[in-house]
Amino acid sequence: MKSNKRQEKRRRMATIVAIVLVIAMVISLLTPIFSQSAGAAQTSAEAAQVSNNQQSSNKEQTEIGLEKFTVDTNIGFDQQYMVGKVTPFWIGITNHSDDFNGELQIKVCSYIGATGEGDIYSLYYQPIQLQKQASKQLYLNIPTENIQKNFEVSLVDKNGTVVYRKYVAAKALDPETILIGILSERPEDLSYLSGLYFAQQSNATEEYTKTVFLEEDDFPTEKMVLENFKIIVIDDFDTNLLSQQQKQALLQWIKEGGTLLLGTGVNAQKVFNGLQEVLPLTENGVKRQTVTIAAETVTADIADVTAEGLTPYITERDTILMSAMKLGAGNVIVHHISLSLAPATEIYHFAEYVQEGCELVSPLLMEMYSDDYDYTVGTLDYIARRFPQLKTNSIYMILFAILVYVIFIGPILYMILKKKDKRELGWVVIPVVSLCFVVLVFLLSMNSQYKNGIVNIVSVTDLTPKESISTTSIMGYAKSNQKGDIVLSAEEFMNVAVPSDSIWRNYDIERKNDYCSNKILAANATEITYFNKGSWDDNVFVLQTKTDLGGTIDSTIGIEGNYFVGSIINNTKKDFKDVVIVANERVFYIDGLQSGQSYELKEPIENSSESGVEMN
Repeated sequence: MKSNKRQEKRRRMATIVAIVLVIAMVISLLTPIFSQSAGAAQTSAEAAQVSNNQQSSNKEQTEIGLEKFTVDTNIGFDQQYMVGKVTPFWIGITNHSDDFNGELQIKVCSYIGATGEGDIYSLYYQPIQLQKQASKQLYLNIPTENIQKNFEVSLVDKNGTVVYRKYVAAKALDPETILIGILSERPEDLSYLSGLYFAQQSNATEEYTKTVFLEEDDFPTEKMVLENFKIIVIDDFDTNLLSQQQKQALLQWIKEGGTLLLGTGVNAQKVFNGLQEVLPLTENGVKRQTVTIAAETVTADIADVTAEGLTPYITERDTILMSAMKLGAGNVIVHHISLSLAPATEIYHFAEYVQEGCELVSPLLMEMYSDDYDYTVGTLDYIARRFPQLKTNSIYMILFAILVYVIFIGPILYMILKKKDKRELGWVVIPVVSLCFVVLVFLLSMNSQYKNGIVNIVSVTDLTPKESISTTSIMGYAKSNQKGDIVLSAEEFMNVAVPSDSIWRNYDIERKNDYCSNKILAANATEITYFNKGSWDDNVFVLQTKTDLGGTIDSTIGIEGNYFVGSIINNTKKDFKDVVIVANERVFYIDGLQSGQSYELKEPIENSSESGVEMN
């Protein structure tokens, strides 16, 4: 009897052990599937120990090292920057102390905490080596997505010690502000253009037009910086002084919706000199004539300017005073007199005359609020966020292994041991079988896409008619199975940014100190460090780049009767899949368009009353 009771106890213990092993095994097998959500709640104690230059006490700290370094910082344009745009930072540094080896850092807030709350910020930095009494100029393009009165500029040595810290004030401009940039060798004679006030309404309490003067050295070299401006004015300036990069940025900016205003007259050739590659404008001579401008009769030197697509807008009898041409989505406006010489500088209402001419060519300048929301960004974010899940086959194989294990460890193993009257061997057999199945499932789960870090990148390229160079917007989501500081890097420099809304998702209402969410290298390579991340957290980045299509997309689509008729020709070196054609709000899909291939379209209009055609 006692022997039977001992055997019964052993069977019960074996059963309990089997059940516990089954539960433990099932939980361990499901871990790869749910680790993404579980990992989001995990933090690293090591990553929380951020260096002194990455986490401060609260709000602004004491300025230090002012006697050791002279640092001149120019932010944006005349210490003004547009919220939601890329802002240029020009920084000149002179070292009055010992040789310095470290980093220049600029703190850019993505969230300004209220009283008692810490800020969330990014650190943009460049490595710098500076010998005693030496000077250096640095240039950084930094996205500024929030209103920030002061920017903290720091020098941090290679040991992580802050040796210089200063706060530089700058004025934040409303994103709806119409910013006008003026490039001229006679800025004082164009000061009247500060009287331009576009998009004013009777209920407006602020001036929504701002005018700044640019020079050869600070004229933007990146299209994304030029996007701060709605209008660029060039008058009495030798455009040969602009670099090729500056001219290409200007051309791309116009094509994507900018307005370039050119003053000519006796300085026409000087203004056109460096623009021939991007704007084929021709000056055919200058005549001195008596004309009426802004209700005043004046004598002016008027340039005869011609170009393909240049259309007269303001004329005085047979004399063209102002003409314009479309270039992509933007406009080039040509005043046939100099804007910085008499009579322009002497006509009382000439600023209003210039403004009316701009509004005549580009009516959008009269609207205070425009719908600038970029739906592409929202779409990219949605697509990029949809990471591939575990491979379906792997999941099914893991679940099948669990099912086999449950059946084998239960009825089958029990029946085998009972038949052989060796049920006491369950103490050994069950753990051995469990270990074998754990190893099997581990090997199966190694095929999971979440075993290592992964990056999901989506991009949209804006195809401009008759242009082979296009702008590509990129958004990426990176995930890692590691915790702590996550680093993404590339040898090539890409002007990346981290969207502030991604930082918002990690906001902790209990945070009292300032918190550095990420650190971004703004130099000759690319590197982003995301601080204090849990495993499988979202690590987001965005950037814009140029794509050489090796040719153009050409379209001859028009309206014949009640049909859209025409051809779409792929003259690029790229093959396209899932092509969407939009014509008068009608959408047509084709499977693809190979390089060199054309597609013939003939589709009914179906009551559409407009004739514009767009292809995406």
